[in-house]
Amino acid sequence: MSAEGAPAARADDAAPEVRVPRDANIVELAAGWASAAGSRVKTTAELALAEARLAVLSLGLMLILAIFAAVFVLGAWGFLMAGAVTALLEVGVSIWISLAGLGALHLLFAWLLLRWMARLSIHLELPETRRQLRGAPGPENSDGIG
Repeated sequence: MSAEGAPAARADDAAPEVRVPRDANIVELAAGWASAAGSRVKTTAELALAEARLAVLSLGLMLILAIFAAVFVLGAWGFLMAGAVTALLEVGVSIWISLAGLGALHLLFAWLLLRWMARLSIHLELPETRRQLRGAPGPENSDGIG
């Protein structure tokens, strides 16, 4: 550590020394720089393409796994409902009443979830972004000044 508390610079941490030949002209130097920049752009593009392919493959696999998970969840839900119907039959409730009651309960929950989804869908329209793009004044200041 140096006296100021910062770690001392090591020899291999220093910036590489660039040596320019005395007989090099500006055109050769520019061509070398352009070649290095082009190589960097090409390498970066190849990396972006490889990462994009990996992302697409990962997304596809995630969708397949989500489908399998949904199948297993639905199977488990079916077993739970079969158990509920069996339990209701054991206490003397008719099979038709137990099925109708569970069906009605499911319809109620589905309706509540659809209402919740409808309330959330307003965010899909990006209302504040659209307002900003139109240049309309916002609710916080109606004079139109940022």
